[in-house]
Amino acid sequence: MRRFHFIRPSLLAPILIVGSLTVHVGCASQGATDDRSHSSVMPPSSEAKALGPEHERSLRDLSEKVFGIKWSGRVLAVSDRGFEILTDQVTTLSYRPTGNAFFVQNSKTSLSQPSFDGSDGDYIKRGNAILAGLGIEASEIAEAKVLQHFVQVGIVDADGKNSRLEPPKKDRRTLLITRAVNGVPVFNSRLIMDLDPSGQIASLEITWPKISPHVMEKVKLLQKAARADFKVPEQQFAELEAVEVGILHSPAASFVDEQTAAIRVIYHSKDPNIGKKAVAYLDETGQQVPIPKTMEVRELPKSPRNPNRQNENLR
Repeated sequence: MRRFHFIRPSLLAPILIVGSLTVHVGCASQGATDDRSHSSVMPPSSEAKALGPEHERSLRDLSEKVFGIKWSGRVLAVSDRGFEILTDQVTTLSYRPTGNAFFVQNSKTSLSQPSFDGSDGDYIKRGNAILAGLGIEASEIAEAKVLQHFVQVGIVDADGKNSRLEPPKKDRRTLLITRAVNGVPVFNSRLIMDLDPSGQIASLEITWPKISPHVMEKVKLLQKAARADFKVPEQQFAELEAVEVGILHSPAASFVDEQTAAIRVIYHSKDPNIGKKAVAYLDETGQQVPIPKTMEVRELPKSPRNPNRQNENLR
């Protein structure tokens, strides 16, 4: 017999295939959350420049006091394409000041290894303490929840004709904290964290930028539109589930910072076998809102249609 472990890397996406499952503790429903897992911490590039001594000391103090990082050996401190990075080749902290985004990654930990066995309350308390240490107001915490992962094993006979699934087993847990400003959800902002058995950070992502006043003004306009005769676009194979005004911004791992207000429309499929929910972000007229970018895309210069003829004209 052959045994297969089905592993799904995404933490938050609704489950569509047999594999590793993630659900909210005490609940089996599937939410309309962004399908993004922990962003990878990229190593410094050839463009990296050394951080100044005072800047390095400030970032190192924050890493130790807020994130509880215990550095060992020589610590490299560089600035690279808008990110400030500390690494001792085992633990890496990346900080993007303009987006107030942080990443922590410990290369010695693995998602397949045993994880933190403290209570859900301990997990949430640790996340709240990190946000408080970064100067984030508790009033901006919309919800804190622990996501329980499950692993399921499939067994296939040697001839490949018969197969069966073993019951799902509990695996690691992940903390997710979401954000709201003055009661307005900020769809991209979040803290997402895994802890190792000792309670140290195995991986972490925080994105919590300051929201500009003009975006908050746009929110008020959209709230009025949503309460009035706002017409939601119909979907042939889905039905309306929810309409909510909120804020979008560039994700944590970005090289630009954009923000916009939008009306989020959530649809659920008419087919009960499809769990993935469709989401649209609209303005007050019902048109699609451009999603904030992660980087500026430069257009390549257009080449002449007939280079040979152009060269002849230059002679």
